[in-house]
Amino acid sequence: MKKITFLLILISAWSISNGAIVVRDITDFTFTTDASLDFDFNNDGTAEFTFSESGGTVGAMFNSDEINFVTYGTIDDGEGWDVIKSLTAGTVVNSSSMFGSLGDAYINPFWATTGQIFPSGDSYIGTTFKIGNFKYYGWILVNVTNDVVVVKKYAYNNLAEQPITTGQTTGIETNEFIDLVTIYPNPTQDFVSFNQPEMIKSVAIYAINGQKLFESFDVQQSISLENFPKGTYLFTMETISGGQISKKVVKK
Repeated sequence: MKKITFLLILISAWSISNGAIVVRDITDFTFTTDASLDFDFNNDGTAEFTFSESGGTVGAMFNSDEINFVTYGTIDDGEGWDVIKSLTAGTVVNSSSMFGSLGDAYINPFWATTGQIFPSGDSYIGTTFKIGNFKYYGWILVNVTNDVVVVKKYAYNNLAEQPITTGQTTGIETNEFIDLVTIYPNPTQDFVSFNQPEMIKSVAIYAINGQKLFESFDVQQSISLENFPKGTYLFTMETISGGQISKKVVKK
């Protein structure tokens, strides 16, 4: 197989991951007047964001560079950019989702159209947020009955930049690929190679500050590192079965 010049870096373990889905099955929280609920997806004691009730509406205010929610529109189309969208189970939440808010978003605000109102019963909210420098995707299970909003549980994919499906509670098993797919040499100075590139659907590389530096959906056997400075990088792979593998990577 021919060598191709990408950008990359690899080595020892940031850990091979099954892309675990972390679920917080909280006691049902009902939004009464002026009530607030902190969402701490990774249970580290620091909330990623907060929902609050105010004037009969439940929603959040946030830095849209750090946090967002799937909405009905964007500020560009002028409709629904701050109205949180009700999602059904099995909806994929990823980088292609419509995260349209500019810093505030609400469930059933008074300006929502009829088609934007949450249906009675259970439904999901899609969200994205940063933990440290890396972006994650998650879902929130809510029940809306007679205009009363109840949060029942929430979850996220603990593998950075990887999608989650609303209602998903377990990661995709990738054990068969963990043993078969290797990256070498380790550490490296000039290039890295995959022993089974045909099993890899895509690769992405992130700087330690969370910036995506490279992505390819045409994985070859070798990747040149000559244009990358020395340092540590996060390398993620998606396998052909949909599993994810994540590693810390170093160029000497």
